[in-house]
Amino acid sequence: FTNDPTRYLFGPIRMVSAPFIEGFGTPSWDMLKRRPDLLMFNPATERDGATRGLLKQLANKIRRGKWQTKGCELNPQECPPVELTLLGHSMGAMVSDRILTTLSEELTFKHIIYVGAANSIADFKLSVIPYLREHAQTKFWSYALSEIDETNETYAYDLLSRGSLLV
Repeated sequence: FTNDPTRYLFGPIRMVSAPFIEGFGTPSWDMLKRRPDLLMFNPATERDGATRGLLKQLANKIRRGKWQTKGCELNPQECPPVELTLLGHSMGAMVSDRILTTLSEELTFKHIIYVGAANSIADFKLSVIPYLREHAQTKFWSYALSEIDETNETYAYDLLSRGSLLV
């Protein structure tokens, strides 16, 4: 109590506000979780999503780790090397998971970096782990808040629930 009195003093207010936050937050979160899928494929138009279309065009320009230019056709030595890094922050890690599962044959990443990833452990296991097994040369880093830092994040003078949206 002496180290963090607001945790106990404002507890009843947080208990009353939690159902409202959960009531509005959960449907929004469910909608956000659907966005990465739409970036890869849009079922309404039955076409590739914007991200998949862009990355497919990028993949068409790279062969065996070299950027294909007009000069490459004449002299393969002139092809500049390409190293790709996939960086996903927050919801971007969810998008990165989809990229790894749908475009792992077309694109090879030298580095994969997740910062404050909002993806689930299940998605991570289905996307990143198999990719790393198939691409042993790829390096992976993940940065996140510690549980203590996450718990100590406060809002509105500690009247609302603690932690980030991920909590």
